[in-house]
Amino acid sequence: MQICNEEPIRTLAYQLWLDRGAPFDNTQDIDWLESERIILSRSIDPVIDPVVSEPDETDSSAEVPAPPEVTGSARRTNKWMQAHWEQIGFKPLKELCLPSTHDSGTYRLDLKLAPDAADLIKTLYDYADTDNNATGVRKYIRGMAVCQSLTIREQLDSGIRVIDLRVCKVDGVYYCCHALLGDEIRVLLKDMAEFLAANPYEVVFVKVGLKEMSDAEETEAWSYLVENTAPYGIKYPKDKVEGDKSPIDPDFSMETLASLKANKDRRCLLLSDDYFSSNYSEEMTTTDGVISRLESKTTDIDGEERANREAKRESGKPTAIDRRLFEAQCFRPTSPFNYGAGYIQAEGAISLGALAGLAGLSLNYVPLLKTVFKGDEHTPVPANLHENAQNSRSIVREYFTWLAGNPHIARPQVINCDYFQEVPLVDIAIQISIGQPVPDLSGVQDIPVPELRMDWFTATVGWVPNLVAFAAMLAGVGCCDLGRYLDDNIPGITGDVLGAALKGAGYACGEVAQTIHTVLKLTADELNTVLRQIGYASDEIEQAFVTMGEGFVDFFSDAGEEAERIALEAARVAEEAARQAENAARIAAAETARVAEEAARQAEEAARIAAREAERIAREAARVAEDAARATANALNPTRW
Repeated sequence: MQICNEEPIRTLAYQLWLDRGAPFDNTQDIDWLESERIILSRSIDPVIDPVVSEPDETDSSAEVPAPPEVTGSARRTNKWMQAHWEQIGFKPLKELCLPSTHDSGTYRLDLKLAPDAADLIKTLYDYADTDNNATGVRKYIRGMAVCQSLTIREQLDSGIRVIDLRVCKVDGVYYCCHALLGDEIRVLLKDMAEFLAANPYEVVFVKVGLKEMSDAEETEAWSYLVENTAPYGIKYPKDKVEGDKSPIDPDFSMETLASLKANKDRRCLLLSDDYFSSNYSEEMTTTDGVISRLESKTTDIDGEERANREAKRESGKPTAIDRRLFEAQCFRPTSPFNYGAGYIQAEGAISLGALAGLAGLSLNYVPLLKTVFKGDEHTPVPANLHENAQNSRSIVREYFTWLAGNPHIARPQVINCDYFQEVPLVDIAIQISIGQPVPDLSGVQDIPVPELRMDWFTATVGWVPNLVAFAAMLAGVGCCDLGRYLDDNIPGITGDVLGAALKGAGYACGEVAQTIHTVLKLTADELNTVLRQIGYASDEIEQAFVTMGEGFVDFFSDAGEEAERIALEAARVAEEAARQAENAARIAAAETARVAEEAARQAEEAARIAAREAERIAREAARVAEDAARATANALNPTRW
């Protein structure tokens, strides 16, 4: 049995305790301190009976030169690991807190459906065919899928160290995806490799989710990821290679930044998302729910870590928990209802056509329909993920304030959110990693979603094609029953809107006319106007009125007589107007002739005056010339001398 020098072990364990940000107290967390002592004992050379083993290429004790000093803003951004290397370079990764972005590669998404799209999104996307694309469905889907605004290189330069990638393969090309297709993966990997080349002491973790791939396709995809991050990329779990004695899975309780750099500079860890556990839950779609889930999940993880340390006292070997990173996801998932509600809110009645498909998903949008048609105020929901991130910033504030009040509980190894610039995510991670208090987060407040009141103009833009589709989802019941349903659930609905819905559901003009009259009590004249507005021809309306009883049967014959009278009156008015126009023209012509005659007379008089003036000027000029000639002759006469 090997006997180790206990004093340096205790000293290091004590130092780890202090680095963890908690005061040393022999009565608290003894199990944690003891487990750290045992773990450390495996890494300290024994005093006697040393055992010589073959060098491990992943050995964290391999010499890594001290990095150059970092100054300025780089200490909090692109070189923060290097800046704090002395404090964090040799810490187990389990003791670090790494800033991450959720769906990192979604900074640019095309309007092309991706294989990972959920049924709700597929339903909306399919509705937005060529004829309906103007409704903005696909642009709304993109707004609800874009989680970041910066490229991968910009994120890394800002301090992010865990990149979250969803990868799919379409037509032989690997893409980033999140409901829609984004940039090719090679573009993102190139960003990572260039960043690592420019920052030799930074480490990047890549959480990889391969979407809709077979086992063979996944194997091929992993090879592609490693090749395109060369020479920095290393994939876990590692393939078994003869002669390589490094572990197949990473041991985050022992692995350090320095050991990763020492391992042939493999500073880009490509990790299956199986290595991460998180608080994510589709049911927790409110800010308070996410905060509560974060706190309870962190408490559970802390309990698991404690139990794991106890188990390792017996075996001294890494466990599944040592190969797992806890990821605190500080964003609010969008419920299916809110997804549709955001679309209705953003587009008004233009959006109602898409609800024909959404009805099949058992989502009740009647309250929102009331809002659209009546213009009622309501509590708005985010219409894109940027609004969602702004409206849930308090998740970060409340969670890390809670952590600060519980210094002995385990810290997350990864923290992420949408639009990470909305909160001081990188600063929080750095402070936790170097064992300092979390920065003041009192200024991190939710930004409310802009208030919106849908007036009638907004609600009726484009109502003809869209309410037709909306009505179709309620088809299958009697026309009058459908009319009463719409009237009951959309108080204040008008005849043209109700009629368009009924017509769109496929009911005949007679049924539509009778229902509108029954439900809204319209007169024959009002009903005729409504039916014409929604596109029925006169003969259809006349035929429908014949079956509707007194007040409707004779409407068109009475209307014909009235139309004839109106036509005669119109002809008389037109004739009188023509006569008055003729008189006006005659008067205008006479006046024009008089004006022309006066103009001619004035022109003739002006010509006479001009002629007389010209003659006078000519005579005067001749006289002046004669005088000048005489003066010249006298001047040249020699007799005068």
